[in-house]
Amino acid sequence: MSKTLGNVIDPIDTMKEYGTDALQFSLSLGTAGQDLNLSTERLALNKAFVNKLWNAGKFILQNLPSQDNVSAWENILAYKFDTEESLLRLSLPECWVVSELHELIDVVTSSYERFFFGDVGRETYDFFWGDFANWYESFSFLFQRLNYFSLGNAYNIFLAGEGGGDVGGGKP
Repeated sequence: MSKTLGNVIDPIDTMKEYGTDALQFSLSLGTAGQDLNLSTERLALNKAFVNKLWNAGKFILQNLPSQDNVSAWENILAYKFDTEESLLRLSLPECWVVSELHELIDVVTSSYERFFFGDVGRETYDFFWGDFANWYESFSFLFQRLNYFSLGNAYNIFLAGEGGGDVGGGKP
């Protein structure tokens, strides 16, 4: 942007049109010390992304148990997602998205440690937009509606498609 060229974006007008969150996220994607190509197209995409985050939050809240269901909340709070055994007890979509989340945490932690904050934003964007919002929410919705698939059924379908070969490196 350059005042001389007249291509300056007014932050107040930008916040009114695209929202403060979209502007902040767009700015967070930049690399410190380097110019940022901030365009209205990028702001529009990030506005859609922030909206996607909002909808994902609503999706999660709608699928949580009621506040009165104390035992369900105790189970949720006590659940550990750090072992293969605990992951395999989840439904197939949940198992997959938690696995992807573990990978995201590793990548983001590494980026933070190297002060690559723009990478943190991009990796988070890719996870939420692609993995969580497009895949997990869709499959979770389908699984809830069909109430048919379980991890065992999906595994059996996979084995049938693969001719019953050895899957998982010989692990049971």
